Amino acid sequence: MNITSIYGSFINKKGYWFILVFLWSLLHYQLFHEYGIITTKEATKYFYEADYFKIHHHFSEIRYIFYSGYIFLHSIFEDNYTTSVFLYTLQLILNLIGLFSFVRLAAHITGSEHASFIAGFILLAAFNWQIWTVYLYTESLFCNYIIIFCSLFFAPIPNQRINRLLLLILFVLILFTRPHGMLLLLPLSVTFFSKMYLEKKYIKFMMSIAALCVSIVIAVWFFLSKDSGFDFIKPIAENSVLCYIKTESLQTVNIKSDNALSFLITYIYNYPKQFIFLSVQKFLSYWGITRSYFSPLQNSWIVCFYYSAYFFALIGIYQIWKKNKSFILFIISLFWVFTFSVIMTCDDWSNRFNMPIIPFVLLLAGYGLMRYIQILRQPDE
Repeated sequence: MNITSIYGSFINKKGYWFILVFLWSLLHYQLFHEYGIITTKEATKYFYEADYFKIHHHFSEIRYIFYSGYIFLHSIFEDNYTTSVFLYTLQLILNLIGLFSFVRLAAHITGSEHASFIAGFILLAAFNWQIWTVYLYTESLFCNYIIIFCSLFFAPIPNQRINRLLLLILFVLILFTRPHGMLLLLPLSVTFFSKMYLEKKYIKFMMSIAALCVSIVIAVWFFLSKDSGFDFIKPIAENSVLCYIKTESLQTVNIKSDNALSFLITYIYNYPKQFIFLSVQKFLSYWGITRSYFSPLQNSWIVCFYYSAYFFALIGIYQIWKKNKSFILFIISLFWVFTFSVIMTCDDWSNRFNMPIIPFVLLLAGYGLMRYIQILRQPDE
């Protein structure tokens, strides 16, 4: 067997997986060696709520119901050390399953093993996404749940009954791991609605639209109510771009209202220029990813890595739209609803809020990069 045939037999589906798993192992060994298991800051409230629930049989605030899927995992073991090791191990395993599901989804959507390998490689290179595995926050499980869910949703396994059961379990886990899980309802609805409309099922289409509107009203009423425990007024009143950081240079907001929805509507009406200005700033913060308190080297890496990914993702959107419109509608809806949620509130200082959408940007970028290379090579062939 000559060198070419050996090379060709290696760089196949199994070869790709060997490379990705090897790189994944090196990456997460290094992350664990460098950072250990991080149980401070945001992580402390989940330990506290788990202990609080054991004693009082309810959470300290009603909003923690939407974190209960993660909090209850803290209750399996008695001591915090064993709990931390268990949670980290679980997050590590789900990260690997998420990688497998991500590459599987990419291969199905693009129809190319090469594109799926490129996308998987880029996802591993997204250091600020991978690092959440060592943090005992909700992000790691939440993001991987979404990836696995989307993989089964768009590329179902042959056994439909098991596939539907897994989708149901994952959807419940998504809803009760982070409140942002509710946002997934919109892109899923857009996918179903577009399918119904194209199939000319107009009655079902209109009934589904009505049901979605009712669901949105109920969800908005709950999340914006004072009893929910979510404070949507604070970031608006403080003109915050990043959560908990008040923008002193802007006009002070003088609105007296305990209702978040009423406060938001009054704010937009009374301070339209300020609202538009802050909305643009939040959009740039969310998609820009750079921070003034990051090192110049870190910001340079973010610009080179993510801004290049955005460019190739646009190519990927254009190319995939030709073959799978429903997936692109889902992705665009997903991008929009997560961005809108930040515009209406605030962005996170450590970019946690854009972690759920990053894998899908990189999936598009992987295919866009492959197609870009193919286009460049065409004149020479």
